[in-house]
Amino acid sequence: MSNKNYKYIIDVDTGIDDALAIILASKTLREKVIGITTCGGNVRLEDATSNTLKVLDLARWDIPVYAGASKSIENSEFVHAYDYHGTNGICDVQIENNRKPENLAADDFIIETAKKNEMVIVCLATPTNLASALKKNKEIARNIKVVYIMGGALNVPGNQTEYAEYNFFQDPQAVRIVFENIKDVRIIPLDVTNQCIISDKEAALIRVVTPTDKFIKEAITNWYRFFGYPKKRQFELYDPLVVSATDNKNLLSFSDVKIGISVDGIKEGEIFLNGKYSVKIAQKVQTNDFKNYLLNNLDIVTGNDVS
Repeated sequence: MSNKNYKYIIDVDTGIDDALAIILASKTLREKVIGITTCGGNVRLEDATSNTLKVLDLARWDIPVYAGASKSIENSEFVHAYDYHGTNGICDVQIENNRKPENLAADDFIIETAKKNEMVIVCLATPTNLASALKKNKEIARNIKVVYIMGGALNVPGNQTEYAEYNFFQDPQAVRIVFENIKDVRIIPLDVTNQCIISDKEAALIRVVTPTDKFIKEAITNWYRFFGYPKKRQFELYDPLVVSATDNKNLLSFSDVKIGISVDGIKEGEIFLNGKYSVKIAQKVQTNDFKNYLLNNLDIVTGNDVS
């Protein structure tokens, strides 16, 4: 795939890993991204939008933000994850923000952009905004050349239920709409994101040189304090891996598969093989290369080599 003329939209529900991904994108995709859309999910829509604007200010990235869905495509409530992301969604780090989102809704922004441009959409949230745009205007699918989605769990347990990963559990109908309409969907599932972590010791070694360094160190340290240590969990770099994969094609190995998704019942949000939708799914990740890529592009300096 040649991306040279494609316009990028990043879709987020900005919790802590989205925040890191936005900072990373400000370094690696700055000239390609024309807007960010927000969705409820990790946090309520208003918090996702506010957090996105705060992080963009921190990263000194002046691009427009469009607020989108506060509920699923079928109008059910999202299950938020403040226990994981902190009371404000970015691990209780305080950032000032004076910016406002655009008046245009996220799905309408996607439609208007796709009418005029060939596009790549990077979904770090459940893809409700994209599904809503496709429901309103299916013709835009021809110009949406690639969709990257952080979601799904193929050969590992889910992180929302035994069967389902969080994003796909939130709105499986939206996921199905994307599968039905977009020819090139690339899924980055828990199978690979679970392998990409930053430990508390690694975070402690981050030297605070810039405001983004300070935010990243404080946020990850806070996360370990209120969630990681009590739950005996490591901090997985879900969304930063997806953004990295859009820029560096050597980090992930994708396989062409036919999958399905369960849209209701006990297995709601589960993906499974031998379905009817043709997608590419990441099944291998170069973990050391990813970590080096991440630290280098975030301009993070550590006390020693953390690879």
